[in-house]
Amino acid sequence: MITINSPSMCLNDARAAVNYTMDVTQTVSSSDTQRNIVDRVVAAAGRARGGRIDNLILTAHGFPAFFQLGSGLSSGSMAPWADVKGKVFKIWFRGCLVARIAGPHTDRHGGAARSRRNQRRRSCFHPRLCPPDRLLCGCGDRNASQ
Repeated sequence: MITINSPSMCLNDARAAVNYTMDVTQTVSSSDTQRNIVDRVVAAAGRARGGRIDNLILTAHGFPAFFQLGSGLSSGSMAPWADVKGKVFKIWFRGCLVARIAGPHTDRHGGAARSRRNQRRRSCFHPRLCPPDRLLCGCGDRNASQ
């Protein structure tokens, strides 16, 4: 069990199969830009006790080096997130594969190991700290696509 301290905020992408509820909970649409999302976080931090959010939970489908939050978060769209510095203590990513390093050594996406893992657990909890070749999606959502 993970304890999430207040003040907390959760941004749930509308395409995600699982949603969470925190002190501040908002839905993000596919048309929301990263600038729009960051502005919402900064505004919520301004209203929070101490002017800071302790825990920001981002819930969306994930892919190697891509997080399907709004218009999409990747290394090329991260610039607006610099504005949360000092306003958010910890950011949690809830999405499959977002931390997976894609490359020749990680071409396989699970196979038999994935099936065994899905039998034990039907939802994924990220960030994962597994080696890249062992980072397998367990969310069971077959409709996830980039």
